Amino acid sequence: MNQILSIQENKPVKQKKEKKRKEHTSSAKDAVRIVRVFAILILLFGIFNIGASSYAMFKRKDDLKNAPRKPHIEVSRTAEKKVTIKVESNVILNDLVYKWNDDTESKISTNGRNAISQEIDLPAGENKIYVRATNSKGQTEVLQGNFSREANITIEIEDAQPDINVSLAGKNEIDYMTYQWNDEEEKKVKVGGTTFEQKIKPPAGSNQLTITAFDINGDSEVITKTIEGVDPTPGAEATPQGQSSSGSNIGEELGMGQGEKPVIDVTVDDAKENFVIKAKDNIGLQKLILTINGKSFQKVLNGEKEIETTFGIVVGENKVEVTAFNLNEQTSTWANIYTKNAQ
Repeated sequence: MNQILSIQENKPVKQKKEKKRKEHTSSAKDAVRIVRVFAILILLFGIFNIGASSYAMFKRKDDLKNAPRKPHIEVSRTAEKKVTIKVESNVILNDLVYKWNDDTESKISTNGRNAISQEIDLPAGENKIYVRATNSKGQTEVLQGNFSREANITIEIEDAQPDINVSLAGKNEIDYMTYQWNDEEEKKVKVGGTTFEQKIKPPAGSNQLTITAFDINGDSEVITKTIEGVDPTPGAEATPQGQSSSGSNIGEELGMGQGEKPVIDVTVDDAKENFVIKAKDNIGLQKLILTINGKSFQKVLNGEKEIETTFGIVVGENKVEVTAFNLNEQTSTWANIYTKNAQ
């Protein structure tokens, strides 16, 4: 009996221990859950920060990419007589100019573009090109380069106001030249020699002059230059070439008809050693071209009304041709064959 009572008294102690063990296990599980929640929150916070940092980094790169930058300029040889100017900008281009050597600057239209490719003529000889580009943000880039080219015809334009002086020199005989102001009709001038000079009166204001020369072999050269023409005297009208201020034709005032041409006379001197060449014109002579046996020689004049010159005769056949030009571009030609026998 006593034994039975003793067993019954120990039961509550065991139950107490079991309850404590369960409570401890439950607390541990709760702690694990809390740690897991915190870990997830920390992970989400880290992902958010990484995403925000990446967005800021890529946005900065995009901002840098779209930030205005200086224009980029390239100039390259694209043909024997041509170079190409290429300009790019990530914003609109406002101004683009270039010039050769010490010539006046020439402007290329931008038309609201941010990329331009323009082919231009390469002058003969040693040349330095200067290119300047400015974008809409006021950023400017400048490029200089050197290009050279050999040519059969050399063209020089001297801006000697009030007239422009054009000089040609060719390895072969120059057939003719043309000149053009802006987009106006071309005017043709006969040359017929290896050297030539021509005076041209420019229009008032800023104008583009294009000179093209052709030799007898079909080779050609072209040069373009911007000329600043002098305005006429205030209050006075410009006098057209070939007219007086009264409006009448100069040739008429001198007793010479509108269509009258220079007069040429060619003789042989008493010793039969030289041709004696005479030319006269009431308006004034511009030049004289003498061609003997296919070789041409030119004498540039300054409006003289009469001229006399001589040229040596060679033994054998002499095919002679003389052409005189007056200031109104009217011409006369004299031609003959003279044979000199050996003594």
